[in-house]
Amino acid sequence: MRCCFILIPAFFFLPVQAEKTSTTTFQVGARVQSGCRVEVDNLRFPALDDTHVERLNTSASFTVHCTRGTYVGLMFDQGQHAHPETGVRQLAGEASQVFLGYRLQHQKAQTEPMDTDWGNRPATLISDGTRQALTLYGELTEAPAISRFLSDTLTITLVY
Repeated sequence: MRCCFILIPAFFFLPVQAEKTSTTTFQVGARVQSGCRVEVDNLRFPALDDTHVERLNTSASFTVHCTRGTYVGLMFDQGQHAHPETGVRQLAGEASQVFLGYRLQHQKAQTEPMDTDWGNRPATLISDGTRQALTLYGELTEAPAISRFLSDTLTITLVY
């Protein structure tokens, strides 16, 4: 009978040096700045004459897109041609010699202008982070008396 020896390496029985470790913590953060953007369609009245009083109203849409949770105040100025004494918004003709008063409202055909006019006080909203579509209603305060193109330019301000 033959005998055979099996050699088993013994290096796994040798003491192993443990690696030294060091740990630390660090912060991860981001500062989210509030931001807003507004897009406005031009407000155009249809062709007007003093026999079509129902055409004295029109509307346009605008969207406000702000960072979620942003508190926003919306204001329209009185326009370039506001009446110097009353502040009433006015469309103006060539060389600012012809004027036609108008109102901007956030609700259609309201009878109490102080409650619904844009510009008398800021409208407020809290953004949910999505585009918020709003409607701007225009109403002429009188029938046109003369035939020509009348216009005004306004500025919308977002305070956030």
